[in-house]
Amino acid sequence: MSDREVVCAHSSLGCEWKGVDTELQTHLDSKCAYEPIKTILYRLSNKVNQLTLEVERLKKEVDDSKLRETFNTSRKSLYDTSVVNDTSTNGNENRMSISAITSPWNPDLPLTWDRAASHSEHTFANDDLTITGMQRNVLAVTTQPLHKGGIYYFEVKIERDGVPSRIGLVCKEDLHRTNESIKEIGWSCGSAGDLWIQGEKVGIDFLTWKSGDTIGILVDMVDKVLWYYKNKVLKGVAFRYFPDDMYPAVTINNGTVGVNFNAQLEQAPEVDTSQSSSHSLPLRTASKARFIATEPNQISEKFRNLTLAVGKEGWDKSLPLGFDSSLSHPSYTYSEDSSTIVGLDRNVTAISTQCLSNPEGKYYVEIKDVKNGMPSRFGFVEKEFFDPNQSIKDIGWCCGSGGDVWIKGEQIRTEYNSWKSGDRIGFLVDQTERVIYFYKNGTCKGIVFQFFPDNLYPAVTINYGTCQIDFAAKLESEPRISDEDKTITRKRAKRVIHTNSIRSEALTSLPVTPNPDTPTPVAAISWDMSEPLSWDKSFSHSSFQISEDGQTITGTERNVMALGSQPMKANGRYYFEIDNVRDGVPTRIGVVSRDDLDNGKSVKDAGWSCGSAGDLWITGEKVGSDFLTWRSGDLIGILVDVVDRTIAMYKNGKFKGVAFKYFPDDLYPCVSINQGTCRIIYHETCPQ
Repeated sequence: MSDREVVCAHSSLGCEWKGVDTELQTHLDSKCAYEPIKTILYRLSNKVNQLTLEVERLKKEVDDSKLRETFNTSRKSLYDTSVVNDTSTNGNENRMSISAITSPWNPDLPLTWDRAASHSEHTFANDDLTITGMQRNVLAVTTQPLHKGGIYYFEVKIERDGVPSRIGLVCKEDLHRTNESIKEIGWSCGSAGDLWIQGEKVGIDFLTWKSGDTIGILVDMVDKVLWYYKNKVLKGVAFRYFPDDMYPAVTINNGTVGVNFNAQLEQAPEVDTSQSSSHSLPLRTASKARFIATEPNQISEKFRNLTLAVGKEGWDKSLPLGFDSSLSHPSYTYSEDSSTIVGLDRNVTAISTQCLSNPEGKYYVEIKDVKNGMPSRFGFVEKEFFDPNQSIKDIGWCCGSGGDVWIKGEQIRTEYNSWKSGDRIGFLVDQTERVIYFYKNGTCKGIVFQFFPDNLYPAVTINYGTCQIDFAAKLESEPRISDEDKTITRKRAKRVIHTNSIRSEALTSLPVTPNPDTPTPVAAISWDMSEPLSWDKSFSHSSFQISEDGQTITGTERNVMALGSQPMKANGRYYFEIDNVRDGVPTRIGVVSRDDLDNGKSVKDAGWSCGSAGDLWITGEKVGSDFLTWRSGDLIGILVDVVDRTIAMYKNGKFKGVAFKYFPDDLYPCVSINQGTCRIIYHETCPQ
């Protein structure tokens, strides 16, 4: 074969000189075909294979680009309420084919339950589409993952409900934990309506089901949103922000379920995923707290020169500005300047080097969520109560990436303001007004906390994520009160002032040690003696027997309240006594807001109170014991100082200590007494 024939043979393979080995091209062009023709053809074949692979790679990039464009188009139609598909189907104008908005499942994997990845105490039927659970709290997963960038829908048919059954998603890294319930390792809803994220209960009464129901799950892996359906009807958003590569999973005890990856989606999901779901989670503590400051017009005036104040009265630039590796949990790793950390463990905390030391200072700090943990939580802790082995949600004031807000173990908000990787989360702290504003990407979202102790430290809990703290971040927008806060009246603001946040100020240890010093005598008491001073028949529970003069009551029923007739207003000091003519079992004495009055509750659940056994309670939470005990015949006095925000207690005319600090205005004297009798006495002075 001549050199020309070799070139023609090369051309017949569909190749051009471009991209062919330069040495070979020169060799052929020079007509120095001393190399065996077989070797030349072999080299040509290799080059053709390389070019073919390059073409396949470019084709895949194009396909991926088209796929991403399809996903984006699908997401647009997903949230577009004006889109109506398949209007001819049985007259149902909202029916949508699954192919219209969702991604295809992987054709190379079975569309079934995964025998190998599920716990061994399951039996499979119907070509592995149906599974029966034989043991409590074990996991079964499907063969199909939900990959990043897709939109997926599947259904689980409850053929026979377990007690309880749970349906949701688990991440790829936890697939080996088959001997645990999905509620401990995944994002799930239970048949009783409870919602769980990796062992943490985040909602109740969301969605319930029983045998025969079909539960659908629509998952947007782009915006990280998960909707639940029941019998084709949308029930709302259950979760936002979760990892990539999630797997459908269930935990079912003595029940049977089937999976359907080809189910039809018949109702469009909610329109706006950037705001809270219209089907917001009904939390057990949702009604407990909102944090309100003053009215908007007062806020604007007060913070006119805030930016300058933050620079002058804020962080001490002469001290280290980063995370404190000596106090933080040892699992965290740090950048050279200690401003960036990587979390490698769940529910442990890293604390910063600086605290809010100036009692009149204005502080601003930002934390950039470089890579979101599952979940990440940012906020503040007290150094004296700091435990690196606990999550910040259990020991401090914090917000979570899922929109949850916590104060020392109590979740008081959900879907407040969520975030994801790359977002900047800021906190503006006004020590004078005792308010903390929440910022997201430079924009103020409103007040998140009010009333907290001094010397708080910024802190984070981040699991398998990365964050960076910035003490020098600039304040980009003026603080504001959110639209939700604007609708809350001042009257309600008084009753929702947070009480749990001042735990360290009110009660730092159990039991409380009474202050042996005699308090400064109060010369004047602020009761309006021209008004009736008695028990209020109209607001006290109907089971109480009240004397004609309104001073003495007898309780005949447990866990109900009797309310005094006159409130304790701002800037006043008030003293009253309860004469325990005959002690109930138990008697509780304290104060309560009329707005929080619930005649079906004890004062321990609605106010600030002490029981005859010495236990101290703040709105349903026990905060102290062995403080002050009494029995029949004892005289218990309460001095409420609304100026200094303290509640002190007396027994038979002797000072026993301060029981509580920080509380709202307009509290009323209150008792809960069962099968006992007591008399209220309003005084113009308190014991010396």
